[in-house]
Amino acid sequence: MKIRLTIAVLCVIAPGFGQGTQPPAVHGSPNGQFPDLVEMDPFEGISTWGQVTRGLDTKLHDDWLAGGRIAFNPTRHFGFELWMDYDRANVSFRLPSNGDVYPPTSPFAGAPIPTYSFQAANWMWGLDPIINLKPRGSKFQPYLEAGVGGVTFSPDSSAIDHARDPIVNSSFYSARLDQDTRFQINYGGGLKWHLTDHWGFRLDARGFWSHNPTYNLPTDPTNGIYIPSGYSLNGFQATIGPVFFASPK
Repeated sequence: MKIRLTIAVLCVIAPGFGQGTQPPAVHGSPNGQFPDLVEMDPFEGISTWGQVTRGLDTKLHDDWLAGGRIAFNPTRHFGFELWMDYDRANVSFRLPSNGDVYPPTSPFAGAPIPTYSFQAANWMWGLDPIINLKPRGSKFQPYLEAGVGGVTFSPDSSAIDHARDPIVNSSFYSARLDQDTRFQINYGGGLKWHLTDHWGFRLDARGFWSHNPTYNLPTDPTNGIYIPSGYSLNGFQATIGPVFFASPK
């Protein structure tokens, strides 16, 4: 009789047991994943560039960069991102433009000719498919990506003004110096790491390929500076930055 009574009591109180209590907290979405449908990523880092060993040996200097990305991950392992960055990349010519000394017609006749250089930056952008090597929502997310875009090799306004100065132009024939936009290919990979549900950081390393810029300068030898066209330019970026993860409802 006591056993039957005990069972009856349990049957009455069991459905209400625990009412008003909460289940254990689970980070991320109900299925245990982090909210990684959309990612926003400001970043900064360093860039390095190869040298065009033709003509006057044009060199884009290694320097800092900053930019931003926004990514969308519609499936567990595939996504794509739109990105843009600003790279400082001053330019110098390793060889003098016209012999070792200024010609007799120059205001600096007989003086040694310095190599030419100017301040510049690269504006870069692209659209890249991404392969996430672990399922979307993982705490650690290694990835690979490759894509296409453009790059505008842009002398500073002060560099353009200097190049068009009559005295400078008379020695270097530099007045045509201007922006030069090229198609680029980029490829690389990295790691995204959640610190909380919605915040983390990202490490990224990628290479770039494009045809070398001429900055609108002559492409054949002249009495001044020139840059041969049609050669390859390779670059590399290493960046780090915070990531905001979101999953719109």
